[in-house]
Amino acid sequence: MCVDAEIVATWAQFLSLCMISLPVMYWFYCFINQKKFRRQKDIVGNGRYEEFCKTTVFLPLRNEYENVKRKLEQVISEIKTHSNVELLIIESMSSDGTRELCAKIMEDSEIAKDRWEILSLEKIGKTVAVNEAIEKVREGLVIMMDADTESSGWLTEIWSSMEDEKIAVLSGLEVESGSDNARKAYKKNSDIIRMSESENGSTPVLEGGLICWRAKALSGFRLDESCNADDAQLAIEGIRRGYRSVTVSGIRFRDTRGGEYDFRRSARRSQGLSRVLLKNFDILKKNIKFRDKITYMNALFTYIVVPWSVFIFCFVSPYFLINFDLRNFSMQDSWNLFFYSMVFLSPQGRALGWGTIVSLFSHTVFLFGKSYSIWDPGK
Repeated sequence: MCVDAEIVATWAQFLSLCMISLPVMYWFYCFINQKKFRRQKDIVGNGRYEEFCKTTVFLPLRNEYENVKRKLEQVISEIKTHSNVELLIIESMSSDGTRELCAKIMEDSEIAKDRWEILSLEKIGKTVAVNEAIEKVREGLVIMMDADTESSGWLTEIWSSMEDEKIAVLSGLEVESGSDNARKAYKKNSDIIRMSESENGSTPVLEGGLICWRAKALSGFRLDESCNADDAQLAIEGIRRGYRSVTVSGIRFRDTRGGEYDFRRSARRSQGLSRVLLKNFDILKKNIKFRDKITYMNALFTYIVVPWSVFIFCFVSPYFLINFDLRNFSMQDSWNLFFYSMVFLSPQGRALGWGTIVSLFSHTVFLFGKSYSIWDPGK
């Protein structure tokens, strides 16, 4: 290897490691402090919202015929005794009879007709449906759930947490099922960060499967319909307006689809989230809490900077591996040995590997003109 090439390769790996180490150190800080966390429901809430808070449960649906009966039965059982809760179903050009089945189930249900409504849109897109809900519901709370979200006790937990009027947006935590794998490790590590950030401030990345927002706090806001990651768009807007956006550990839900579509769905979310973070870069200039700026920067590094830093590090590695000599063990050799040992042998390393692959794929296909803005359930 020529001297110039070695210097360039060394600096490339050094700078890549520096970029990777920032979110890693931030995660380590969150991990060390996680035992100090308390559930948000233990901090706020005296039950008064159950008596008077107008609440709209919003279900965006498209081609969910297989899930809708189970979903509506679950929601009905949760809200039927609360007269202050209404149900809004927004269906987007379903071709499998979703709307007709919804109408039949609701007409046969215990919920009075003035407490539920089904709307049909002529434009595909979950963000389109969310914008319609934001425009239609202008007071109280809006609780959005995916058709494949399964949970219980969520209504009273949300009321309890939303009594803190500083909170504009909140979400629950998705419970991963199945055996340990890279995606599950990635999710577990992400949850540690979300819970740490939510304890005293805000987190810009929530869970879209079960999310709630305060209508007046987001009055006049419209999501960018060319992006996905509606949860991040809502969370960041709440932070912009001086509110908190948090994850609540007491609200747990499960994705009934399991891992069938893990990679495609993860790539879709990664692309949308990356675009939303870049689009909102100007939030760093806004008059928001310094802590919230740190959480935003960590998200920006985690989802955009780190994947490409890992790519650069791995791309340069062959320069050192082909010249590896155990008798002349260099600093660069130690970097590579440590890095690949962590990636292959530790859960955190496998999480880093999974996140990097998903992000690089989603970024690359977008650069080549492939956008995942079209709403296709399960993908």
